[in-house]
Amino acid sequence: STTLPAFCSASAPAVSITCRSQAESAASCVICPASTAELSWARVRGFKVAFFHFELSHGLMLDRRQARHTRTSIRAIQTGLLNDAQHSAIDEMSRWPGGIQYIHCPAWNMGRVAAIARQLVRGGKADAIVVDYLGKSDISEYKGDMNTAQRRGADVEALKSFAESEGVPVLLMAQLSREAAPQTRKSRHPIRDSGEISEKSNLVILLD
Repeated sequence: STTLPAFCSASAPAVSITCRSQAESAASCVICPASTAELSWARVRGFKVAFFHFELSHGLMLDRRQARHTRTSIRAIQTGLLNDAQHSAIDEMSRWPGGIQYIHCPAWNMGRVAAIARQLVRGGKADAIVVDYLGKSDISEYKGDMNTAQRRGADVEALKSFAESEGVPVLLMAQLSREAAPQTRKSRHPIRDSGEISEKSNLVILLD
């Protein structure tokens, strides 16, 4: 395992699995991958980030980003009731050297995510990938007798192959199982759905 800042500053392509517990709120679950995409990659490093999300709509992702950076409510964002300082914050985002493209992908499997991500990278539209999150993706179909855990592991392997072949970092969110909740210090073992997931990734980051 490693730290999220270390992964964000790394230049080599890698797949990082970042795990959160089931007890975390929906809002807090979005903050980690969003902050990585916005602050570490788009604003600081100038990356063009493709952010694949399975749950929230495209519009809500944009509203939440503006709410984070203007420090106001989503309701205010949606009604346009912003003061000068908040408008300045939005203008500052438009001057980031990089940018973020949100791709809403409900019921997609990881094969489809990797295929679209490859198109974006080869088209010069993405330098880094965020996928939020593994447990919400449809499980890909593979030949042979593979159980759910093995297919989840194969999905991560497919993303890893994509990252290495295209030379881009991939941040893949996952979820810890309920058995991790009582632990005072989390380990990689109870990653939800598969004991193989952490072995397929380059880095595993656990969030307390």
